[in-house]
Amino acid sequence: MPEAVRVIAVASGKGGVGKTKVSINLAAALAQTGQQVMLMDADLGLANVDVLLGLEPAFDLQHVISGEKSLDEIIVKGPLGISCHSGKFWCRAYGRANLGRACKFNLSI
Repeated sequence: MPEAVRVIAVASGKGGVGKTKVSINLAAALAQTGQQVMLMDADLGLANVDVLLGLEPAFDLQHVISGEKSLDEIIVKGPLGISCHSGKFWCRAYGRANLGRACKFNLSI
């Protein structure tokens, strides 16, 4: 039987409150205690955990959704051995969900 996994979610209804920074610092603190850590930034349009960690992943969740890659294939190792993947390029197909009506209209023309 697989070992149990603990999940900690950091969320807010407002942007710009520091969710990504809190998540990165929490991940770093847990990794420093010897925990295996997976950091997932699932923001539909503005994921930036990879940028803040200085990572340049070749693939993202868009590639998983399209079936091109598996979740395991898009994971990159960050500082302190933190496993990381980002929804960064969801904005190509799905990021419009975060935009206002006027912005969506402008993108469609």
